[in-house]
Amino acid sequence: VGHLLDALRDHPRIQGNCLTIFTCDHGGAEMSTVGESGVHLQQGFATLWEGGLRIPVVMHWPGVLQPPPSGGVVSTPAIMMDLTVTLLELAGLDNSQLDGVSLLPQIDRAIYGTNASTTKPYLPGTGGGGPMVGATGVEDSETQDRVFYWRLNLPPSAAWASGQRRAVRRGRWKYLWDGGFGYLFDLIDDPAETVNVYSRHETLARELEALSLTDW
Repeated sequence: VGHLLDALRDHPRIQGNCLTIFTCDHGGAEMSTVGESGVHLQQGFATLWEGGLRIPVVMHWPGVLQPPPSGGVVSTPAIMMDLTVTLLELAGLDNSQLDGVSLLPQIDRAIYGTNASTTKPYLPGTGGGGPMVGATGVEDSETQDRVFYWRLNLPPSAAWASGQRRAVRRGRWKYLWDGGFGYLFDLIDDPAETVNVYSRHETLARELEALSLTDW
C-alpha cells in the first residue's frame, strides 16, 4: 500500500483524481481487535461471528476527503457491495441495477448537516472538487435500520468448520444461528459478542431469525 501511495505522490495530476480504498474481503485473526480499548472479536475467517465479518475500510483521496479533527470515522454499517455502487456514482455511471447503496449521502450529511445539498461538488459535471469531510461516529438515521444478511454452507475442510450458518443484522441487533444454536447480540454495547441476550429479547430474536430464513 505504501509503495502504491508513493507512486501516486509522484504523479500529482493522477493523485488528485484517484480515490484509494484499503479493505479486505473477510475478517480474520489479524484484524479481530477493535479500537483503542482492544476489544477482541469472536472467531474469524469462514464464520459469521464479528471476527469473520468486520473488515477495515480506509479511504484516501488527497484534497477531496478531508477528515475532521476527530479522525473521520463513520460508524454506520455498510457492506462490500456498497463500495461498487459508491465508486460508480463518483464516476458518473449508472448504479441503479446493483445491490448495495451509495455511501456518499453520509458524506453529504457530514458536510451540510441535516439539510444536505442535492448538489455533490465532487461528482463529475457538478462544479469541481470541494473537499469532503468524513462523518464522526454517529449512525446515519436513514440506514441504521437497514438489514444485512449472511449465509454460509461450507463443505468439510481442514481450514474451517463445516456446516450451515446464518446471520442477520438490523441496527444494533444481530441474530446468529451457528452450531445448532441461536444467538442475539447488541453490537453497540457488546461488539465482542460475549453476552447472548436471546432470552431477554425473544420476540426480536424470533423476528430476526425468521428474516434469516427468507429469500433475499
